[in-house]
Amino acid sequence: MQPTTRLNREEFEQKQARLERLSHVLDNAIRIPGTDFRIGVDALIGLIPGIGDATGAILGGYMIWEAHQLGAPSRTKWRMAGNVGLDALLGVIPLVGDLSDFVFKANAKNMALLRAHLDSLAPAPEALPPPERRWGLWLLGAFTLGILAFVGYHLAK
Repeated sequence: MQPTTRLNREEFEQKQARLERLSHVLDNAIRIPGTDFRIGVDALIGLIPGIGDATGAILGGYMIWEAHQLGAPSRTKWRMAGNVGLDALLGVIPLVGDLSDFVFKANAKNMALLRAHLDSLAPAPEALPPPERRWGLWLLGAFTLGILAFVGYHLAK
């Protein structure tokens, strides 16, 4: 799917700032006292059986959708989807999935990928290439992975 309108500079910067905040909250919002190690809401939500990992996958899918709206290339979106998919896949495995949420920070990795792309752009966001129309299918795939993680968890019980 293609965005209906091009973003002006202010909208572009607002989207980028919103994604930076979301990534931080999901993966690095809470510092463990006495250490430099940080965890986020994604790791805490992931502790909730079934819905935690599905929620994480949905939020990761939202970040990919926003990256699409910002004109991220297919390669970047594929890598982002791979991070979300791996996070969801690991989440299906009891205990391993919970521990992986504390260590493998898919949203922070995805924000770094998107930031690298955005930093490489020309100064004017109006020059962004239009996103590919078929990207909605990949977003649906990321959502499906989240649902599979949820179902897999309940089948493993």
